[in-house]
Formats: sequence, structure tokens, C-alpha cells
Amino acid sequence: MNQTLKLMCILSLLVQGACSAVFVAEPLGDTVVILNPDEWQATWLSDEVVVTTTVLDADKGLIQAAWIERRPAGAELETTEAYLRSSGDILYGNVKDVNEQGETRYVWLRINKSPRRLTFFKPDIEQFQSLIEAGQFPGKVIEDGIVLGTLIAQHIKMINSPSSQLLEWEDPVVFIRIAD
Repeated sequence: MNQTLKLMCILSLLVQGACSAVFVAEPLGDTVVILNPDEWQATWLSDEVVVTTTVLDADKGLIQAAWIERRPAGAELETTEAYLRSSGDILYGNVKDVNEQGETRYVWLRINKSPRRLTFFKPDIEQFQSLIEAGQFPGKVIEDGIVLGTLIAQHIKMINSPSSQLLEWEDPVVFIRIAD
């Protein structure tokens, strides 16, 4: 599993299993989030992992996450980068991924942020698949998940509506800020 999907799987509490994702061709969200390092650079704790974040480019909304992976040969530092975008007051984290054919795509999560807490809501792959197969949502099913088609405002509204069940609202991943 590549580094990009690994972090997203960790954030999605899928560390022990196979990980599929909902991909987009471009980062989800129409506005780059200008990052304040005082708000974003920190060490965060969840039930599964401790992650340290560093703002790499505040004006591009680029943040790095780093964590330690325990391996048979010893511990290793892992890192990935995410682009933060917003649509209105909704925040998304987008991690660049390159598939086996060399095509760039992005794995994404919805983020709710407060000064001491990050809450991640992952897409519900089965729900997206059902809507795509019914012709109600643009996209296609692929071997490692779903690739969404061109999204319009109505689709973004659906993604963020709890009634659509496109996000796993009842099973968020929560990180608590434990250090600056």
C-alpha cells in the first residue's frame, strides 16, 4: 500500500485491513485554505496513532503529516502531504496519489477543526458506489475504490448532507491536540 493511502487508512481507522478510497481528479474544495502555523502545526493523538503536522506552504494550503510505523526491522518515520481546501465553511483534506498508470488523483476527507480537535469524516465507498451505479452521482468504480466525475454544487451539497449518507458521520476519526 502506498504512503498516501496508508495515512488515509490510518485516519479512517482501517490500519489492519485493505483500504479503498474515493478519489477525485483535483483537490476537493474550491478555495485554498491559507494556513496559520500556530493553528495547524501541532502533535495530535487519536486512538490509533500520534501525528505531527507541519505547515509546508501556508499560501498553498500544504501541510505535512508525520508518524512512526512499527516494522519487523524497527520503527520508521512516515510522512505524507495534504492540500487543504474549502467550499464555503466546509473543509477538506486532499492527499495526492499516483496510480499504477501514472495518473494523479487525490484521496480526500472532510475535516471539522477546532483549536484542540480535528475530526475526519471519510467517504462511505458503498454509498457512493450505489449512487454512481444508479446514475445519480458522477463517477466510476475502479479496482481500488471510486473515482468521482466532475462535481457541481449539487453534488458537493449531497456529499455534506448527513441525509445522503455519503460520509460516515457516525464513525469519525478524532484527533486531540496534545502539543504545539
